[in-house]
Amino acid sequence: ILPFILFRCSSPCRISIENKKRQPNGDESNAASLPKQPSKRAWMENFEALRQYKEEHGDTRVPSQYEKDTALASWVQNVKRRGKGALTKERLSLLEEIGFNQESEKEILLEQAWEGKYERLKAFKQEHGHYRVPRASERQLAN
Repeated sequence: ILPFILFRCSSPCRISIENKKRQPNGDESNAASLPKQPSKRAWMENFEALRQYKEEHGDTRVPSQYEKDTALASWVQNVKRRGKGALTKERLSLLEEIGFNQESEKEILLEQAWEGKYERLKAFKQEHGHYRVPRASERQLAN
């Protein structure tokens, strides 16, 4: 099938197929696996928008559906999704300076829920002297 496709495709199609078949060597293999870094100017513009958001709202938790600045919301979600490993030391330092939290809202909520249950379990132990929580009385805590 492939020779037929090469014969029937236009020149740009054939080039793209040939490029996919080409084996990367040396630095190319590492570069292909690394996420693309946005330009310094674009990244700094988004960072400044985040800094302004913090000044207005008191935190850097930009909602994923932030209608006032959808580009900022998208950029923040992208930074969180890619993780700290995708950031240069300079960019990570700038984000840490303004208190940016890499965790997603879901991760933060799950951690808060876990902490709350942990505190309830400690209180149960304090009151009853053990951790054997009966399922009937404390269903969420017993699980």
